[in-house]
Amino acid sequence: MRTLLPLLCLLLAACDQPAPPTAQPDASATEAPWLAAEDALAEQLDNERAERLRRLTVSASGFGDAIDGLLDDPTDERLNTARQAWARLYQHFNESFVVLVCQSTLQPVNLVRLERADSFPILPGYIDGLREWPGSGIVNDMAMPLNRDSLLEQQAATLEGEASIGLQVIHFLLHGEPDAARTASDFAMVTELDEESVGELADQPNNRRRLYLQLATDLLVEDLLLLSRTESPLPITAECPTGALRETVARLIRLESLASNTQVSQDYLAADARKLAIDGLQAALQPWLKQDSTLVQWLDLRVPGNSSKLAPPPAADSEARISALQALHAALAAAERALRIQQ
Repeated sequence: MRTLLPLLCLLLAACDQPAPPTAQPDASATEAPWLAAEDALAEQLDNERAERLRRLTVSASGFGDAIDGLLDDPTDERLNTARQAWARLYQHFNESFVVLVCQSTLQPVNLVRLERADSFPILPGYIDGLREWPGSGIVNDMAMPLNRDSLLEQQAATLEGEASIGLQVIHFLLHGEPDAARTASDFAMVTELDEESVGELADQPNNRRRLYLQLATDLLVEDLLLLSRTESPLPITAECPTGALRETVARLIRLESLASNTQVSQDYLAADARKLAIDGLQAALQPWLKQDSTLVQWLDLRVPGNSSKLAPPPAADSEARISALQALHAALAAAERALRIQQ
């Protein structure tokens, strides 16, 4: 009995000791898949932004140089060079559209720059004379002063299609009408007035067209270079890249609806510009919508069940293209709403 008492005391003392703490799950282990997926997405976004905007910056500067060359020496060769530089710039602009929308989330003024860079469709008669109305447009309106501020004020002054600046305006200045192409002589400087001249030298259509092209180009290049600045990193949010992709698909849907807008007497979008835009936007979407893309993997964790609907749109000649684009837009919009709730 004496030997049992000490043993009993030891057992009772042991019972009074606090239980060892229960092992808690490693927080980093449970969050790691989500964080790792977002890190991978941020890395892809950073890489896409750097490369896309590098190309856009180079082509914007090159386009400005091509316009300077045309105005210094208005020849057919210089005009063709300027047109080719425009096409290269427009291709890179559309290929950069996802990251440009993301850039616009950093500063509200960037959204204004992006919208005026490529407003379409346009009203060509608001810009320059047409065969049916040779005296129409800003080029022929001697009462309108031609300067940076006046062009900005005229942008969509009364109607949305009344664009006074941007890529499509410059395209029309360079190309003219589909059945009445612009020639290099349209950019030759008028240095003397003749008996049929109306107004001063600065009022002559050729001189106003030259000044208009220079001002519109300077504004465009300035806006694109400011949009392409990469001083701040792009945070992963509902707006970027998911919302930016939705905006890109919406732009594609709008372009699909403008296939017949080839008459300069109405809302107009040049056929070659439309094709360049569609091809460029397809290229902009492609890296994000592959089944093994970082975006799809990230959305699998953030918005389960949605990523399976993010299929790349079919080719431009597919009958199912419009419905596929609409379904993709709806899926991206749903994902964006869900991400906003989580923010």
